[in-house]
Amino acid sequence: MRPMGVTIREWKGAWWIFINHHGTRKAKRIGTGSVGKKAAKQAVQQIQARLALGQTAFDRPQTSVTLDAYVETFLERIEQTRKHTTHADYRKIFDHYVFPVFRGQDLQQITREKVKAFAVGCLQRGLSAKTVQNIIRTLSSLFSHAIEDNLITANPALRPGKFLPKISKRRSINPLNREELALFLAHTKTVAPTLYPAFLCAARTGLRQGELLALQWEDISFAGRFVEVRRNFTHGKMTTPKSGESRRVDLSRELTATSETLQLDRQFEAATRGWKEIPPWVFCNEQGQPLNQN
Repeated sequence: MRPMGVTIREWKGAWWIFINHHGTRKAKRIGTGSVGKKAAKQAVQQIQARLALGQTAFDRPQTSVTLDAYVETFLERIEQTRKHTTHADYRKIFDHYVFPVFRGQDLQQITREKVKAFAVGCLQRGLSAKTVQNIIRTLSSLFSHAIEDNLITANPALRPGKFLPKISKRRSINPLNREELALFLAHTKTVAPTLYPAFLCAARTGLRQGELLALQWEDISFAGRFVEVRRNFTHGKMTTPKSGESRRVDLSRELTATSETLQLDRQFEAATRGWKEIPPWVFCNEQGQPLNQN
């Protein structure tokens, strides 16, 4: 431990300075590689000298920006680097939870104590610990960008686990048993025969809903009895699977036969409707478009 709690550490591919002085904690990204490490070491010496003189660790940024104004800049960056679903989730978090509390407040005025009080308030309103954790982590991401833009010197929402309840990673799951699934599929085949292949595919492959709706005929190998999961349809847009990578899933004999029959039915439907070719989607509506998620 260096004097006055000033340390450097490599984190997320860059060199950072961490300060713990008289109960105040701050962090600042300095740079990457050997140049960043050297600059961090030099900065540590300067900060120690400033703290010894009773000054602040860093010069305070001069620019004043409100949180709601900076959110727009932050979301524009997220839209370019993350999936649209992540962008939509962040937007929802700011609109529903963050703005009612922090709208109009200067970024520099939002302290860790305010963030803690905000988190406690969310919990008291009945939000789950997991939801609150996601909200605070979204705030933390925004503050990290603000540090990069030299708008603030410390992230008041960093490491929310320090003041949030521990979240159990074990989730209670109560799936259908073999008999219940058989009854469900039999009932679906009777009352909604056009949806039966989709439900059978879901049951036999474990594909997510969006992956199921994005399935195309070119993804299926009837000879090899497998399907390549390449896409995910969510929030009205086509994107990659959740992992960002495609994967191969085996097909049962029953599902393979059902899919072959579905393809023949689709060819007959195309001829009846005057389509030049069958729609590319395995599970589609009467217009040949992917089924609605609802």
